[in-house]
Amino acid sequence: MRQAIDPGICSKNLQRVKDAVSEVESAGVKLTIINIGGGYPCKYSSFRNHVALMDIATTVETEVKRLELTQQLITEPGRRIVANAGVAVTSVIGRSEKHGKKWLFLDMGVYSGLMQTAKFQESTRYYITSLDKKEADEEELVTYSLAGPTGDGPDVIDREALLPKNLEIGDRLVIHDIGAYSLPTVCPFHAFPQPCVYLV
Repeated sequence: MRQAIDPGICSKNLQRVKDAVSEVESAGVKLTIINIGGGYPCKYSSFRNHVALMDIATTVETEVKRLELTQQLITEPGRRIVANAGVAVTSVIGRSEKHGKKWLFLDMGVYSGLMQTAKFQESTRYYITSLDKKEADEEELVTYSLAGPTGDGPDVIDREALLPKNLEIGDRLVIHDIGAYSLPTVCPFHAFPQPCVYLV
């Protein structure tokens, strides 16, 4: 479920693939297809140094030629295809300030399909905007920590969300690019309901 952050990893992995292919072919097994996996990146806000897909493709093509791999290659570009196909709309259900930090509590959290934000997963930081309050300039933005509704320690979505300072309970936020690894990770933790899904 992790995404590529360095095209150079492809070179190392393809060298390992070449070694494995040589080993099995020396045992009389002929491979015709190689699955080089996925991890093709989506431009989440947490990946400021976004890796271009063409950089990965160029690296793979160069290495395949250098290593003389003649097998058909299969890729798994799921995240790249579907990440921007989904957004979540969530409401602010609480506000507080703790140790000088502003917190917003939302009716959606890690267990409602945002599992990728958890530290034990990938710590993905989605791009989050306000649906109801529009900032006129940067002076009207403040940094919030965003948490889900469960009260569970890991249920923290973001600790550096830049949003309008006048957000209130009932205001809605949009969490962008959640099309990958969101709905399959929903769980009924603390009996909170699953989010409704609408196709547009």
